[in-house]
Amino acid sequence: AALTALGGAAGAQDPVPPAAPPPRPAAHPPATMPAGMNALPTGAKVGIVRIDGRIYRFTFESFKRRCDKAVADGCNLIVVELDTPGGFLNASLDISRYIKSLSAQGTPTLAWINDHAYSGGTVVAAACNWIVMAPSSVLGDCAPIVEGQSLAPTERAKALSPLLEDFRESATLNGYDFPLFDAMCQLGIKLYLVENPATGQRKVVDESDYRWMVLGQAPVESTANAPAAGPIVPETQPEATPADRGHWRLVTRGQYLSTIHEPFHDGKTLLTLNQNRALQFGLAKGIVRDQADLARFLHTTHIVRYDQMWVEGVAYWLTQPWVKAILLVIAMVCFYLELHAPGISVPGILGVLALVLLLGAPFLIGLASWWHLLLVLAGFVLLFIEIFITPGFGILGITGLICMFAGLILVGVPTASNSALPTMPSLEWSALCVLLAMIAAGVIMFFLAQHLGSLPLFNRLILHHAQPAEPALAGAGPAPLSGADVLGEGRIAVGDEGEVVAGLKPTGQARFGGQLVDVSSRGEWIEPGRKVRVLEVRGNLIIVV
Repeated sequence: AALTALGGAAGAQDPVPPAAPPPRPAAHPPATMPAGMNALPTGAKVGIVRIDGRIYRFTFESFKRRCDKAVADGCNLIVVELDTPGGFLNASLDISRYIKSLSAQGTPTLAWINDHAYSGGTVVAAACNWIVMAPSSVLGDCAPIVEGQSLAPTERAKALSPLLEDFRESATLNGYDFPLFDAMCQLGIKLYLVENPATGQRKVVDESDYRWMVLGQAPVESTANAPAAGPIVPETQPEATPADRGHWRLVTRGQYLSTIHEPFHDGKTLLTLNQNRALQFGLAKGIVRDQADLARFLHTTHIVRYDQMWVEGVAYWLTQPWVKAILLVIAMVCFYLELHAPGISVPGILGVLALVLLLGAPFLIGLASWWHLLLVLAGFVLLFIEIFITPGFGILGITGLICMFAGLILVGVPTASNSALPTMPSLEWSALCVLLAMIAAGVIMFFLAQHLGSLPLFNRLILHHAQPAEPALAGAGPAPLSGADVLGEGRIAVGDEGEVVAGLKPTGQARFGGQLVDVSSRGEWIEPGRKVRVLEVRGNLIIVV
């Protein structure tokens, strides 16, 4: 991992108590540290591990590796810096469980949302012991979805079950109010901020607890999910105890929001919170603008960043659809040029490199499986057999094209959670990119076929052989070559012998009795000047050995 130690003035600051922060310019206020944060470790050796971009399985593996490195280096506080639109449920839950295991082993964690953490990013943030946010940051909106599809009630409930359970566990471990996360995951959850006048304790509750704790009313009862002859099921939360009944009051004004409308969330949308609302409702514990603010917030001078290895960042970039399309064009054009060059040349090497990047990058970050790679490889093998071993173009060639096309589409396409099937919008976008890349490569190859011998640099890939003029029967002067003559139509028979003029790779030209004829080998390359014999004549296709 690349390590960058905190330097400059921020690293030289002495710890400053929250009651007397050092003077700062008005345009760059100090980190906000509300009361109640005294549980945060001060003077800690801090390791910052950033999650940036969409969350995949690869994100979890990279995150775990960097956190393990930070702990091994002696960091006793891990700051999880988040700037993510979310991602896949399984990967997000894996990161959440790993973060909780760090806390259980004595390494606390702090989520720093800089500058947004939607969906899976909120799952990760909730797993941390504390949350701080940058100015103009936001979190929330965590409903499970499948791109391009509408989940049926049963499937949605199935996806919600592990998500809500993870949020409930995080809330219990870290002192957050679970209804906040509940409202981020599903519609219809109304939220209220209430306060106990006797203790000053504040908490966020749903409508059922609000009616019990503030209005003193019995819980709302529902028979929607109960059997026809079964008992009535009260919709209560375990936080509401008998002693709470009627002893709490609504909070209508706050430190960070001048006016709080109740309910402050009506349940018509999924809950999202900016930094001020998150502070007001007790989810965030401070506002941290940058790394210097973080150092003051934590009263430390020792902060080390644990960034992704450069190869991880490059691999993620290489999986972008437009990059994938460019690599495919390069691979196809280079392989075409390689067929026109003797031996192994630069185009062949570049083509192999482009293919390795095209297939290897998605595999590295978990967006490709072995069977995707085998599908592409099988397609290439079938095409090779069809072109170089079995003349003509039949079932092997068609099957090879289908396998290769399908494999290239599937490589790099994310799959839905708990499924090996790709998400439909990603699949459609990948298919479009592969199709456009193949069309672009076809246009380029057609242009090269017309002008390859005259283009600078490319003309060096072609072997040019001066052809001596052949006498026409008994007369002088070159014999004219018609299209039929070049093709050998009706003039070449099995057993005829000739001489290779333009090297066979595996197609080229040979001279038979003063005529130039297009021929093909059985797959091997044959140098100019070699004697060959006609093995098979099939229409205009002539096979020589």
